[in-house]
Amino acid sequence: MTGLQPKEPTAFACAGKKASRVRFATFNLRIDLESDGRYRWRYRLPEIIAWMKKQLFGILCVQEPSPAMLSDLLAAMPRYRSVGVARDARGEATPILYDADALILLDTETIWLTNTPERESTLPGSYFPRIATFARFQMPDGGVFQVVNTHLDYAGPNVRNRQATVLLKHLDARQGKNPLPTVIAGDFNALPDEAVHSLFDAMMLQSVYGDAIPNETFHGFDPATIGATIDYIYCGYGMRAVSWNVVKAVHSSLPLSDHDPIEAVLTFSSHK
Repeated sequence: MTGLQPKEPTAFACAGKKASRVRFATFNLRIDLESDGRYRWRYRLPEIIAWMKKQLFGILCVQEPSPAMLSDLLAAMPRYRSVGVARDARGEATPILYDADALILLDTETIWLTNTPERESTLPGSYFPRIATFARFQMPDGGVFQVVNTHLDYAGPNVRNRQATVLLKHLDARQGKNPLPTVIAGDFNALPDEAVHSLFDAMMLQSVYGDAIPNETFHGFDPATIGATIDYIYCGYGMRAVSWNVVKAVHSSLPLSDHDPIEAVLTFSSHK
């Protein structure tokens, strides 16, 4: 199931003097593992690059890239830059890729989703250190908005709730008295009926899915099966979705990842 297909030919558009639009996506790339065989990163990379070039996103949030994988993407897409730091020495991150030909990066930071968010740490019960990357951008028309990219743990609902609470507390502190239009995206490892979503609802953030929740966003490299919906885009503070789409296939039968990318066209009132 998908939302309306976006039709904008470029990454950005102005809808009158007080509104801006940006083409957005979130995508769990799947870490490069030899055990994935024919689905290893090097075989999927050409398909992913073709998809990125066709869509020309203003913002692309990705999860699970190693430094080498991120370098591959940026080398093939020179108009993009990346912000975010690795969660630990192994290098896996939740970077935000942005179109540097059109967007101005105003600031960025990465926090750990623990009781000590300012330094590398792991929440008790979490299998891995989990992080969130924050960034503020300025649009070509002067509008300013905020992006958050994260990847919550699969250890269990209680761990995800605590991680999301840290993320949202930090977002609230960053917003201050004049909240910016905001989008939060990533792999939540949570089904649509899980309690973690109520935390986002309480912050006046809304899923782009609305009531039209897709059948799956994760399929384990088998798009013909019914997997699980665990990838999300949330918008708030003046940011909303015009359309969204779960990408099931591009040019061949080879899946882009074990997750499907989620595309959206977002609009917001410009903050200058």
